[in-house]
Amino acid sequence: MRALIYVIPISIAVVIGAGGALVIQAVVNPSHDSGLLQNVANILGWGFWGALIVGSVFMARAIDDNRE
Repeated sequence: MRALIYVIPISIAVVIGAGGALVIQAVVNPSHDSGLLQNVANILGWGFWGALIVGSVFMARAIDDNRE
């Protein structure tokens, strides 16, 4: 049961983060040019994804701490 507290939020963050990363990349670089704009789009998109995953880990830890 305790593992679900970690697995569920992190799984949700991975799925939403991947979709969000692709949307951010499409908005920042709609023509898909390579170069600086693509690098900025990648950094923003995958940074958003990473931040969601890290945030979900901290959220899961806080929920776990409050249960004890």
